[in-house]
Amino acid sequence: MGLAEELFHIPVEAMHASSYKRQHSNFKREYKYTIGNTLKNEVLDLITLIFRANSRTDKEDILQTAREHLEVIRLYMRALFDMKQINLK
Repeated sequence: MGLAEELFHIPVEAMHASSYKRQHSNFKREYKYTIGNTLKNEVLDLITLIFRANSRTDKEDILQTAREHLEVIRLYMRALFDMKQINLK
């Protein structure tokens, strides 16, 4: 799978705002204002990078940065799952 395909292979439902809000509201307070806000900022940065890549001809550097944000998001999601703060089903 190429870089662009990997970035755009995120299910739409996973990025839907109401889904995030529903999950985020169930976080314990200590996670909501730390990892929850950090995760939200990472997702917003990823969406911004995808927009920037779509509007440029040389996308490689931007997509590489987006891939790094995606890996951080996956790491945070795994941590939240391990701490039983989210259900990935």
